[in-house]
Amino acid sequence: MTDKYQLAENFADAANEFVELVSNPGSSPDVFARALLASLTRLYLAALALSAETDVELHNIEFLKVTKDDWLHIHRNVSGTIGEHDTYWITFDPIFPRNDSGDPCLASLGDDCADIYRDIIRPLSAFNAGQTEILDDIIWEWADTPFQSHWGLHAACAIHTLHWIVFPESA
Repeated sequence: MTDKYQLAENFADAANEFVELVSNPGSSPDVFARALLASLTRLYLAALALSAETDVELHNIEFLKVTKDDWLHIHRNVSGTIGEHDTYWITFDPIFPRNDSGDPCLASLGDDCADIYRDIIRPLSAFNAGQTEILDDIIWEWADTPFQSHWGLHAACAIHTLHWIVFPESA
């Protein structure tokens, strides 16, 4: 097994844990919030450890599509379990605000987790099925543009919000 495969396996372990958690969140908001904070932190760290190689030929794989019903199921699981703390305020671009991206807007942990789920489950299904011949495509889906411009932002915002939920005395 190569280092690349081991890093992908580490990411898959974190991703499978996240998928299981948001699919079956339990009923305690406090327990779920702490578990979600830990799971998202592991997932984010595993994505940072992956490095999509720029000199590989990608196969333009059409990974499994997530249905709107699947997305809504995850959104409802997270929103319903986290309860009153589901929504929070965010600034999209706190460093270089442009086109009103520095204005606060309302966000949702349910939306964050459903979007993360949608982005990672597609290549995760292929990895779990043992499709290592497309490992570069899988890693690209997890660690390159989708992470950098979409699900990684959702994860970072959710981690920040969950920190305040889990540690309210820090307010």
